[in-house]
Parts: sequence; structure tokens; C-alpha cells
Amino acid sequence: QADVLHQLDSTKRYYSLNRNFAPGMARLGVGVWTGDSSPEWWDLAAQPGYMLNWALAGAPYVGSDIGGFSANTTADLLTRWYQVGVFMPIMRVH
Repeated sequence: QADVLHQLDSTKRYYSLNRNFAPGMARLGVGVWTGDSSPEWWDLAAQPGYMLNWALAGAPYVGSDIGGFSANTTADLLTRWYQVGVFMPIMRVH
């Protein structure tokens, strides 16, 4: 994918958000996310650990579904998601 995009315009850097990762993909502009997060406090609490594990595996560009994926969230929980999201390499609001 990176080779094809580079052939289209070699002056641009491309970015791809994926669910899976293999070592060395970061040099191609690949980011990953932690999967479908629930709009629950326990899932928010788990995100920093997920980020650290991905970073240790060699994936520096990591994000999560800020606010959760599967249902509606509360105002307090969404505020905390944003506060955590500011420190994620990829801040992606779902």
C-alpha cells in the first residue's frame, strides 16, 4: 500500500490506521488503535496500559475510540476520555 501511494505522489507522507500491527510498520506511517472501546469507566482506565503495551511492541502511533464505540456515554465520562486522549499519540474521537 505504501509503495502504491508513494508512486502516486512521492512528495506526500501517507497515514494508515489499522487494527493490526507488525514491527517495522511505523516507518510506513501506520497507526493502530486499541479496538472497539466501551463507554465505561473500566475501559477508560485500561487505555493507558494498552498504549504502553503497543509502544513496547514497537508501535509509536496508537489511539483509541475516545468516548467509546458501542453505546452512548455520559458527560463526565466523555470529559475524562478527552483528558486522557490529549496524551495519546493519536487523538481520535469516535
